[in-house]
Amino acid sequence: MAPQSPSGLHRIFIVALSFSLAGCAGTTRQGWGAFEAGEFTVAVEEWRPLADSGDADSQYLVGLMHDEGRGVAPDRHEAARWYRSAAEQGHAPAQNNLGVLHATGDGVERSFEEAARWYERSAEQGFAPAQRNLGLLYLLGEGVPRDPASALEWTLRAAEQGDVGAQRTAGAILEEGLVGPPDIEAAARWYREAAEAGDARAALQLGLMLAKSPRSTRDERTARTWFRRAAKSGEPTAAFALGGMYALGRGGERDLASAAEWFTLAAEAGHPEAQMYLGLLYSKGDGIPRDPQRAAHWLTLAAEQGLPLAQYNLALLHAKGLGVDEDRALAIQWLERAAFQGQRDAQEKLALIGRESWRGPAAQ
Repeated sequence: MAPQSPSGLHRIFIVALSFSLAGCAGTTRQGWGAFEAGEFTVAVEEWRPLADSGDADSQYLVGLMHDEGRGVAPDRHEAARWYRSAAEQGHAPAQNNLGVLHATGDGVERSFEEAARWYERSAEQGFAPAQRNLGLLYLLGEGVPRDPASALEWTLRAAEQGDVGAQRTAGAILEEGLVGPPDIEAAARWYREAAEAGDARAALQLGLMLAKSPRSTRDERTARTWFRRAAKSGEPTAAFALGGMYALGRGGERDLASAAEWFTLAAEAGHPEAQMYLGLLYSKGDGIPRDPQRAAHWLTLAAEQGLPLAQYNLALLHAKGLGVDEDRALAIQWLERAAFQGQRDAQEKLALIGRESWRGPAAQ
């Protein structure tokens, strides 16, 4: 399973209130105290006069409150207006956030070129979120020519400042060899930095790297540890991967009960492969009590998401009436959907459909 490359521009909105408040005037600090106390309306009232008078920190903060809808009604157009006032004075966080609004088209005309311009002005001041965002634009070729080398350069600048998202992205660029040959050692180092800071996706990527490495460097026991950390942080793919490790006995003893537990966590989050394997465990009674109804429930969810093996096994349940009503016509429909995707068992079963005696074996 390959690492997830950055795909599309998500709303990468990293606010840095503590950064923007460094060295601020006393009135602004009072507003920050109100903000920390959850008194957002009071905070805006403290910052607004300073913003009107041209204070860049206050303009940024008022823009932020409009952006997030704290103490005022959410209004991205108003947020952009205040961010721009601060950005034009050289305020790095405001420049970054204005770039984000241009990248998403919230409150301003969508323009990756404008996003890149503001990210660059912020990034050149050393603001890590802007450096990461600019790196993503170079990686995707949005608003700037696609340039993986520049993407890596800006991403590493942010990563070296401790920006967790940048550390994860740097790991992916290096692992996939987007700039020169793959550098697995460096990729693992950046994934680990992000994972140790609590980034679930980085922990997942590190686990995958350790689990799929060549046998001489593979460390499946440690991979389990990282999968577990990512899964406990809500990463369903990690829960599925950990379930698979337990089911196959990789990185430790085989434990189907634990496999079922982690598959359940992933399945409940909508992970189709986890739904399928959980359904198969219920159909066989492996690690959990045999329960055809639950097997049919999970296999149906996975089959509806297009997994041919789930479609095949669901067809068998309908053919025998296990956990569902016996329905030969529906069984054939699921077999056809699986066979169309190249599932050989389904293709073979369809070849036997003309025999009235065929009802199909218990789900395998």
